[in-house]
Amino acid sequence: MPDPSPKPENNMLLIGVGKAGGKAAYYVFQRGGLPGLRICVMDSDAEALRHMHGLNTILLPLPEKEDSEEEQHRILHSALEAQFPSVQLVLVLCGLGGRTGCHYSLQILRHAQRHALACAAIVAMPHSFDAPELHSRAAEGLQELRQITPAVQLLPCQEFGKLFVDKSQQEAYPQAARWLAETCLGFLHPFVDYSSPERKSTKGKLNKENNQLTFIFQDQPLGIFAGGLPSKYYGENLDQPSYQRLKVHIDSGD
Repeated sequence: MPDPSPKPENNMLLIGVGKAGGKAAYYVFQRGGLPGLRICVMDSDAEALRHMHGLNTILLPLPEKEDSEEEQHRILHSALEAQFPSVQLVLVLCGLGGRTGCHYSLQILRHAQRHALACAAIVAMPHSFDAPELHSRAAEGLQELRQITPAVQLLPCQEFGKLFVDKSQQEAYPQAARWLAETCLGFLHPFVDYSSPERKSTKGKLNKENNQLTFIFQDQPLGIFAGGLPSKYYGENLDQPSYQRLKVHIDSGD
């Protein structure tokens, strides 16, 4: 029997923390977001927050200042309390090597856990060219993160960065933020409730200008099997089954 109790209109909260998380959350916002999704960006960099036009932003104290620890907790918790009443799922995006991203993401998820909320994190690990300090911070943060919630999705920038051989180091960070954003949309999509009458009007109304694929597929004459790898899909010659195109005989067993 369906639950007759009313459901909150905004039951999902996306929090982008730090530079990488903030940019990723802004990409999600530009893409049109999702029905029932509230987006917030938190950072200790006031200049970065000024570029998040149209989003709810919260300026946090610098995490390395030990004497401001109580102030950090007060600002963060008061901001979260204002968001939590109607929320059922909290998703945090961040670059786990950054001071702000790592420090405050852990605090946010611990606070959400104390409120018995479902919580998850999608985090970008440092690139191969990042300083050892970032790799060390990310490794320690990941251990703590997995103690808070098992729902942790990693983006291993160090492993997959070599796929973008034509990208400079400066371009690698925006690319990682877009990667976070696309992963976030895929993660949240199963939780979207399109049955609500108020939400049906927003379905399919994404910002067309920003609703574009990140990667551009190339045209190849041999179609999906051109590269010999399942990841190389070129979208051609799908009118014939693969075994016919490759002249492979299949014994029917008769």
